[in-house]
Amino acid sequence: MKDHPLEGQKLQWLLASAVDAMLMVDRAGKIVLANEPVARLFGYTIGQLQEMPLENLMPERYRGHHVGLRQDFLAHSKARAMGGGKALFGLRANGEEFPVEVSLSPLHTDDGWALVMATVHDITERKAAESALQESEARMRAIFETAVDAILTIDTEGRIDRFNPAAQRLFGYSEAEVMGKNVSMLMPSPDRDRHDSYLKHYQETGQRKIIGIGREVIGKRKDGSVFPMDLSVAETFVGERRMFTGIVRDVTERHEAINAMRREFRALEEKRQAEAKFRKLVEQVQAIIYIVDPKEPDRLMYISPQIKMLGFTPEEWLDDPELPVKQIHQEDRKLAMEAIYRCRSQGVPLRTEYRLLARNGRALWFRDEAEAVTDESGRHMFVQGILVNITQNKLAEEALRNSQDELRRLAAHQEHVKEEERKRIAREIHDELGGQLTSIKAYVSVSVEQARARGEEPDPLLSDAADMARVAIETVRRVITDLRPSVLDQLGVWAALEWYTERVQKMSGLRCQCAIDDALVDFEIDTELSTMLFRVVQEALTNVVRHADASEVTVAVRLQSGLIVLEIVDNGKGIDTERLLNRESMGLLGMYERTRHFGGELKISGIPGKGTSVVLRLSVDGQNG
Repeated sequence: MKDHPLEGQKLQWLLASAVDAMLMVDRAGKIVLANEPVARLFGYTIGQLQEMPLENLMPERYRGHHVGLRQDFLAHSKARAMGGGKALFGLRANGEEFPVEVSLSPLHTDDGWALVMATVHDITERKAAESALQESEARMRAIFETAVDAILTIDTEGRIDRFNPAAQRLFGYSEAEVMGKNVSMLMPSPDRDRHDSYLKHYQETGQRKIIGIGREVIGKRKDGSVFPMDLSVAETFVGERRMFTGIVRDVTERHEAINAMRREFRALEEKRQAEAKFRKLVEQVQAIIYIVDPKEPDRLMYISPQIKMLGFTPEEWLDDPELPVKQIHQEDRKLAMEAIYRCRSQGVPLRTEYRLLARNGRALWFRDEAEAVTDESGRHMFVQGILVNITQNKLAEEALRNSQDELRRLAAHQEHVKEEERKRIAREIHDELGGQLTSIKAYVSVSVEQARARGEEPDPLLSDAADMARVAIETVRRVITDLRPSVLDQLGVWAALEWYTERVQKMSGLRCQCAIDDALVDFEIDTELSTMLFRVVQEALTNVVRHADASEVTVAVRLQSGLIVLEIVDNGKGIDTERLLNRESMGLLGMYERTRHFGGELKISGIPGKGTSVVLRLSVDGQNG
């Protein structure tokens, strides 16, 4: 029989041929045999390891305890891994620790020696990989648990396997409520009913609709409400398990923002269209349109192209806030700016007229009308105004005023001429006709006296002639008085008013009172003004007698705050308003024109059933008092 191939081979040969680090230790714990791999692992030479206590190859903190463990192993020796699942560390010659795994095998020689063979594996790389894996898992777990987005994992049957806190908050379910249930519970119809078929179709064909692509879908919460969400699905393998991880993000706010942007865009587009229509309309109006922001009342937001009628461009008018102010005529600027500022800062409607200077220096009249535009809450949005060129109107008004002034001067002149003519006629009647009638009456009276002196009865014709002469003289006196009362020229207007009221009372039976302020007794005024006052009273009393159905009238004149105030008040039926407005009433019109010519103010008012009052106010400046 042949010898066995290993017969006669020594243990040293066996260890030397091993790839793994191996050593043998005797009962005393000394290394009796070591191979090259173990020497390299610990950083010693084989000679250095020989007879070295085994505990020198481990950190000092383990050495004392290890002696007892080693002896216990020899007492109950059997092959096993060292450490019982605990972490083991080796110690290199340079003092560096490193993780190891040790396998122990007991050996007994024929001569009774008890040895232990240890196989040592450096597990530094494996531990590093395990640590990295654990760190990665911890990191992933932290990401999963703290992610802002909802993350859930399902298996190939659509059953929920993981459901992170963000998903719980988003859908309203706890993880326990959804674990193992079909993910379709988080979808509204029709996706709920179709999901499983989608998943099966992908697994059979590989055709993707969401997986690896992502899209926007609709989710359903526990309370039944639905919401838009972005869904991204990734396919992964955990060992042999095929899993699908979904990342969900609620995009409700994004939808709301998009809708808000769309609304704003539509509003902006509508605003642009409205502005375009507004501009087109504005540019067709023969006036200057402007808009002012109440927050910046000194600056215009918009001015229409019609500003060119002043020789300026809209840009010039808008860029220089001082320009619109400087172009207001200096005489109008203060009052105009006060009214404009009240409108722009307080929202008070504006309607004023002032002159604007064109670039060439020409003054143009404008009517400025503006008012605040408010929203539904009453907040002032802006002030919109219009400048209308009224230069031609002003020129027409000025021409009309000049014409009226000329007519008034002509009327005053005619009135003066008429009064002078009345005086002349009255004087001629008095001097010529009155003198002749007086002579005739005297001759007739002398003839009557001569007849009586002769003892004869006067001729009845002479008596009739004497009576006729007397009546004629009275008529002449009345005509002279109507034309121009002599008392007006001889005693003045105040005496003339007292005389005239007494005459009206005597002739009409109307009770008349005349009260002249004592301050006016010695107050002298010129002839024309005296005539005007007298004629106003004369016309007023004539109207009272003819139309008022009054029983009493009072004429009062007083001096008040530098004004002569004349009042004629009756207790009649009250003048009709229509009669006041009737320009065909020449008597009233004459009263107004006489008063206006002298710069006075005449006011006539009536109260039905209570009477009429005529009040004339006239400045006494320039009169001799």
